[in-house]
Amino acid sequence: MQRGDRRLVLAVVSLASFLLSFDLAGIVVAMPSIQVDFDATPAALSWAQNSFALAGCATLPLVGILGDRLGRARVFCAAAAVFALASAGCAVAQGIDQLTWWRSAQGVGAAAFLALGTALLSDAWGAGMGRTLGFITGAGAVGMSLGPVLSGAMVDVLSWRALLIVEAAAGGLLLVGALVVLTGLATQRSGSADLAGALGASAAIAGTVIIVHVWQSRQGAWSLAAGLAVAAVGCLVFWWRQRTASSPVLPKAVWAAPGFRVTLALGLIAYAGLSTAFFISLVAQSVDGWSAVSAGVIMLPVTAGLVVGTVIGPGVTRRIGPRLAVTAGYAACAVGTVALLGLSRGTIGWALVACGNAISGLGVGIASPQALAYGLREVDRSQTGSASSWLWVSRQLGSSLGFALLSLLVFGSASLVVGAWLAMALSAVAFAASALLACTRMLGKAPYSRSP
Repeated sequence: MQRGDRRLVLAVVSLASFLLSFDLAGIVVAMPSIQVDFDATPAALSWAQNSFALAGCATLPLVGILGDRLGRARVFCAAAAVFALASAGCAVAQGIDQLTWWRSAQGVGAAAFLALGTALLSDAWGAGMGRTLGFITGAGAVGMSLGPVLSGAMVDVLSWRALLIVEAAAGGLLLVGALVVLTGLATQRSGSADLAGALGASAAIAGTVIIVHVWQSRQGAWSLAAGLAVAAVGCLVFWWRQRTASSPVLPKAVWAAPGFRVTLALGLIAYAGLSTAFFISLVAQSVDGWSAVSAGVIMLPVTAGLVVGTVIGPGVTRRIGPRLAVTAGYAACAVGTVALLGLSRGTIGWALVACGNAISGLGVGIASPQALAYGLREVDRSQTGSASSWLWVSRQLGSSLGFALLSLLVFGSASLVVGAWLAMALSAVAFAASALLACTRMLGKAPYSRSP
């Protein structure tokens, strides 16, 4: 592939990363207004917020397999169309339940952005793919910076629906760009992937998160039993196919690749602590009376930290190795999250929140792309679609479960502020555990050593 062509691939994947981050950051600021418009309960609001991650997490194994079998470029284009249509559906939703279903559809589209974007970069850039991870993380950081502020302005001046209309238009633009740039791109394919195993994995993931949400919303014993049954059947099917399939959904070579399993664990634990933005925005608007745009501004230090961390991350890793770089990144997240305990404690407390957001953003910017590259470093290029899907599964599952558990803690406490403080403390523990895991289990070898 010519150098200019592969840069266009990088541009398309970066636009997807920007759009995903813009949505995740922007909807957080819009949620309090959505709750008022729909008169939604805290449990329903939590479902609407988390349905995006739940649906994406549950479909990630299928996305990886479909990409490897049908072509990653083709599935990526289809996902862009799904995201654009689902965003339009969210914009016209007439109730919290409708919004939740459309948010779920958005999550399905976003799953391909996460999994196949990384694989497309591997197809286009080969061994140089590692250098592009910081770039797409930077694009995501820009989306995260613009999301809260622009979304807050649209909510204050127009409506939260304006945010979803803009996202639908951006999704359409991404679809056009993907069709133009990715059509004809030669991608690695594998026609023997195990569809039954992928369905089992998806059922197990969905059932697990549903159990947590049913517990949170106290929907009754029958709902809990249904979730348990779905999760159990899914686990059994996945386990059976892993043992008997000639080409299982989680390839044995991928599972055996050095660093892959520890990166899975890091994604599950660390991303469980990354739900704090929702509670910061909720307290700022619902308790302290901030406008939506002001609540967005308090999140800007996260972006500043992300940009700096993304820029310096590769250099830091080359100097001290991935183990210390990822350890330092997640340790910074733990320190920054402790500072968020200043939440709703006056001017000094909110200043601590701003500093904590900056430190946490710096940590994520350093640790996240380096951990992902570390997990893929010894995976064969023909299996990067499946491998990256599973790495993103762990991150999305950690995020979804973490958000559900933190919501249970926040909305079950005596007050919203007290619950938010407890959530920040628990998130800090998750980051500290991630730093300890990286320090004790990762090797010191540079993550960009995978041969083409």
